[in-house]
Amino acid sequence: MIALTLLIALLAQDVAEQEPNNTIPQANVADLVTAIAGEVNPPDDVDFFKLKYDDAKKRRDIVVVHLENQSTTLRPSLILHNEDKSVARDWTAANATGADLEFSFTAQPGKI
Repeated sequence: MIALTLLIALLAQDVAEQEPNNTIPQANVADLVTAIAGEVNPPDDVDFFKLKYDDAKKRRDIVVVHLENQSTTLRPSLILHNEDKSVARDWTAANATGADLEFSFTAQPGKI
């Protein structure tokens, strides 16, 4: 078992992942202002999260995602999917074993 923490935007609340969340239809739903604690078990475990962004004024915003890798052997990857499940961005090649991962993207209300 390997633990990791995914920090999304501001850290207003912490939540733990809930299994099953191994497919897009099973994705855990989380607000953007959330720290998600999870674990990789078994080693090929895949977890999905659906991020909610609500803004009454319908403004776009920059979202910063930080994955804190608490392992020296895990090589994490993060894939951002569009609403239609196509891949918007894929962060798999640039990171190294044991590395943390951080990226940003523009969120639009109702599009995540």
